[in-house]
Amino acid sequence: MTISSRFPLPGQVRAVATSDPSGPLTVIGYGANPLVTVITRVDLSGKVAWQRTYPGTGRPQSRLSTEGTL
Repeated sequence: MTISSRFPLPGQVRAVATSDPSGPLTVIGYGANPLVTVITRVDLSGKVAWQRTYPGTGRPQSRLSTEGTL
């Protein structure tokens, strides 16, 4: 899997996952507020497909479905 470009994400990344080597990537982190979880779906060209924000830190461990629900 190779990403051909760089892309900005809000805040700090906590986890990166994919269900298939051909992508897309799901990135879980937080933005300006560390008490809010930000989930970003990115294709391998670096284009953001969607981004969702949820209240809370997702700790001890969040589970994300393939549809993007937390």
